[in-house]
Amino acid sequence: MLPLWSGTIIFAQRLTRNRLSILPSNGRCAMADFFVRNDGVVLGPWNKKRLQEMARAGQIDPNDEIATSKQGPWRVAGSIKSLGLTPRQKTRQSPPPKVAPVQSHSPAIPQDGPAARPTPPAPPPTFDHDPHQKRIVLIIAGAALAVIVATALAVVLIALNSGSSDQNGQIVSPDPQASPPLTPLTQNQRDQTHGLTEKMNQGLAHFESGEYAEANVVFTELIRLQPDDSAAYFWRARVSVAENEIEKAIGDFSEAIKRKSDYAAAYLWRGKLWYAEGKLDKAIGEFSSSIRLKPNDAEAHYLRGLAHGKTDDTEQAIADFTAAIGIRSDYAEAYFERGREEEDVDKAVIDYRSAIRLKPDFAEALHHRGVCYWSKDENDKAITDFSESIRLSPSSAGTHYLRGRAYSDKGDSAKAIVDFTTAIRLRPDQPGYYFFRGEEFGFKNRDKAIADFSTAIRLKPDYVEAICSRGFKYWVNDENDKAISDFTEAIKLAPRHARSHYSRGLVYSEDGDHAQAITDFTNAIRLKPDNALAYFERGLVYRRSDQQSLKTKAIADFTEAIRIKPDFPDAYFFRAMAESDDAKELADLNTAIRLKPDFYKAYYFRGLCHWVSERNEKAISDYKTAIQIKPDYAPAYCQLGRVHFDKRAYTEAISNFTKAILFDPKNGEAFYYRGLAYLRSGKRSLSVPDLAKAKQLGYKSN
Repeated sequence: MLPLWSGTIIFAQRLTRNRLSILPSNGRCAMADFFVRNDGVVLGPWNKKRLQEMARAGQIDPNDEIATSKQGPWRVAGSIKSLGLTPRQKTRQSPPPKVAPVQSHSPAIPQDGPAARPTPPAPPPTFDHDPHQKRIVLIIAGAALAVIVATALAVVLIALNSGSSDQNGQIVSPDPQASPPLTPLTQNQRDQTHGLTEKMNQGLAHFESGEYAEANVVFTELIRLQPDDSAAYFWRARVSVAENEIEKAIGDFSEAIKRKSDYAAAYLWRGKLWYAEGKLDKAIGEFSSSIRLKPNDAEAHYLRGLAHGKTDDTEQAIADFTAAIGIRSDYAEAYFERGREEEDVDKAVIDYRSAIRLKPDFAEALHHRGVCYWSKDENDKAITDFSESIRLSPSSAGTHYLRGRAYSDKGDSAKAIVDFTTAIRLRPDQPGYYFFRGEEFGFKNRDKAIADFSTAIRLKPDYVEAICSRGFKYWVNDENDKAISDFTEAIKLAPRHARSHYSRGLVYSEDGDHAQAITDFTNAIRLKPDNALAYFERGLVYRRSDQQSLKTKAIADFTEAIRIKPDFPDAYFFRAMAESDDAKELADLNTAIRLKPDFYKAYYFRGLCHWVSERNEKAISDYKTAIQIKPDYAPAYCQLGRVHFDKRAYTEAISNFTKAILFDPKNGEAFYYRGLAYLRSGKRSLSVPDLAKAKQLGYKSN
């Protein structure tokens, strides 16, 4: 016998209606030994006593063989005679002497009086002197034997017809120990069945060895010899699957099902092919048929779950994966797929954890659990899972990419760029990898960023985000025409892309095209009403206008930006700049400083508020804080000089004006007031050049 496909197979066979039925075992008795009669019939587990009984019954002869699996795959151990298991013959005993019956031609007459001696019973009748009686008994015995034979054949037929298939497509036979002994076949039947069995074994051996052409020839010949043999069609279909001849495979699986309507394995395999072809409804139907015939087939539930998942039937997919897990609690793939279907991230993490526990080297499960952690902003856990997944599967570009995203979220640009670069090396055709590396280069290396965005756009010409990001980098590089061109192209590709409208508005605002800037910011707000930045930038454009009505609009826009984003310090600051009410202005500046303690401009302008209100000490404190935060901030030195000038502390004033000029040589106000300070401190010769410079710079005193 031969070891076949994914396990050990031993064949039992029987002639039924002039055709051979082949029944492989399910391997569940792999540690038992089976007696295989020379005609191929498997009579069940053997031992010495059983063989002797079968010999007496005429079911075996000394040349029959033993098949064993105790030492590994099935093999022929030897004949009954060669193994020394020929049953012992009992010592022949002479039959008891026949006793002639007592013949009486008159009825017995009872005798009165003392009890008469009873007549001894007659001995058992013999057939020597009654041929008619002998004939009757032989007929009865023959009928009884016929009933026994018919019963045995019926049991085998039921077993054959009720056999199901395991997940590899092998037909599972009932327990051989539960089958009654079969009556011997004729020599002609033995020869025919033995030849067909050998042919099937030959075909399966070719299949297991990957010799598909040879296997196909054998199975085709079996079909010619036995047109109704479903198993031959099934295995020829498996050959077609191996050779990627899908249509042929589907045809043969269908023929197998036509001949055996309860062939669960054929439905399962036909479903696999429909699934591979993307015909999911048909696949689901096939898997359902397989499940109906074999409810405890975990793989069928699992595969149907995959198909339901692809049709976005999440609920049914989860139900199928749960059923598969219920049948096979160690089904790591079922836990994994159920996790993928879960909308609840925490439940998904639990399923991925189970899959990893069952299969510690399950790289894909580690990858997906990392994604869950990343989505929950648990970047350290995500990086740990991504790193382990990469160790197990170093060539996974997607995992390198996602670890890069996690590093980016942590602010570790260097490691993020390394991972994005590795992902690009593994999959240079992925535009997203270039895009995010370009984003990571950011303002530190704008040229490399632009190069990455350009590559992403080349790979995907309608990549709106990449076009928009490249336009933004052009704007930062003061290449405003290129920036507007990119933003306009992005808007053309995606008219509802709010970011493109907003970004183009920034460029128009910088170029002084206020009308076009307001139009773009308004479109951005229309497309994304909760866009605080768009309100803020439109407010800045309104604020630049000399019209009071537009300044009112500016305050309204800053207020809306604050409503959307209450912790927006710049919105408070610029609303303060637009306010004409000193109290409101001071309140907004206080809030801006509270939200952003290093907001040096807010300190500077709050100092101005204090100075205008003659709160000089508070003004001096705010100017000094602004300088402490930004030591080269010329306006703060200039205003600090003004406060000292007003206090007639000309030496301190001159010192601060000089520092203002040092950091801003074009600061006309600083030259003017330093000139006045020199003049009032009696240094007229020094004042003249400063006053002349102030005039040259266009500064005019109020």
